Amino acid sequence: MGTLRTVGDLYDAATIADLSAVHDPPIPESLTDAVAYFDVLVSRLKPSELFTAVQQFGLSQRLAVLACRLTTPREGAGMYQPLSETVDSISDRHAWADATLTMLTTVGPDQWRQRELGVLRMALRLHLALLGEGFLRVSEWATSPLRWKETSPGVNVAVCPVAGAPRPLEARVSLYEGDRRVVDSETELFSPHRTAPVLLYQWQVGWRDDTGTFLPYTGKLERSIAAARFAVEATVPELADAVDTLRATSTGELFVPHASGAAIRIGLWDILMATMCEHRGSDADQELLWPMSPHSLPDEAAASVVAVLFDQLSLPWPRVGDPACDTAVNSGEFAEFLSRQAVELTDLVRNYLIGMSEAGPGDRNLGDRHATGFRAAMLNDADAAAVASELPAPTFGYSLMTNVEMLAPYFDEYPDGPTI
Repeated sequence: MGTLRTVGDLYDAATIADLSAVHDPPIPESLTDAVAYFDVLVSRLKPSELFTAVQQFGLSQRLAVLACRLTTPREGAGMYQPLSETVDSISDRHAWADATLTMLTTVGPDQWRQRELGVLRMALRLHLALLGEGFLRVSEWATSPLRWKETSPGVNVAVCPVAGAPRPLEARVSLYEGDRRVVDSETELFSPHRTAPVLLYQWQVGWRDDTGTFLPYTGKLERSIAAARFAVEATVPELADAVDTLRATSTGELFVPHASGAAIRIGLWDILMATMCEHRGSDADQELLWPMSPHSLPDEAAASVVAVLFDQLSLPWPRVGDPACDTAVNSGEFAEFLSRQAVELTDLVRNYLIGMSEAGPGDRNLGDRHATGFRAAMLNDADAAAVASELPAPTFGYSLMTNVEMLAPYFDEYPDGPTI
């Protein structure tokens, strides 16, 4: 097919109920044609034949649950319809999914209604997409065999040097021992006791930071060690060709320092939304107090108000041992840290973060830090054009922050928001 850009393209296309709609980015025609062919196959099956196909394919409970989420309870509305059109609340969605799965597993195919048949056809579409994806991987992807070494019982590791990079990539494959519900969801829908206990294998590709901590970049669960290793051996060459775009998913740290391909620009709206999310996510019964530094604790947890906001934005912050860990935002060390991590702060954001210190030394609550930061950003000769470009709806943005009662101390000066 020549269209696979990532491991999940065909499967991702199969999860879209209406492939005839306009999508951005557009879905390659070869993928939509393949999924349409799956639909033709499953639409021809009578209820009893559909049951036999699903049972013999060993379709998992997980795919059946996902199919419930992707289809609608509306009767006679077509093969697949987006669930959100008719079911509004999350609790309603769960209730409808539970009722549908109960019908599928407790009564015979001759008693299934259109909604059960629609869900089962969608689930079989997803299963066929996964099978097709497997064949495509094997036939189209050139893999590079790696030297695997068992570093501890059940954990296999391969170190992969990368030309021009300061450190190697590291691949890990191990038996998945996480959430048991994830494993149980792979049990067959119609023959839950037919097979041996399900085993899943987790593969990850990432690298180690300067402290030796493994930082994962990508990964997935597979049904066998061979499938996990194959996925790794197909993934590593792709990552090696794009090293200047890689950031660790857990910390946001760059694989290659100063990599321009992964540069991130943070504007005023970004930092205000981070503040709001941190405020709304905090425990109402426990007021958290934040210093301006240090930015990290020995356990690598965010320790300053700056680090907390960076964490909300999935940005790295200076860890213990970094020269910038105990420094202010306007210090040379912090500027070097941002440069090393290819993070650019606009002047408004920089003034906002620096202004947070005006709330006082030591620990202060987020509301006080935000109030002085916002005041500093707007009063320090703020460029009206810059404010307008960084706050797409400035009065809404200002109102949004005042709705969480963070700007009350300074509302007398700007009762209607900044003039732009």
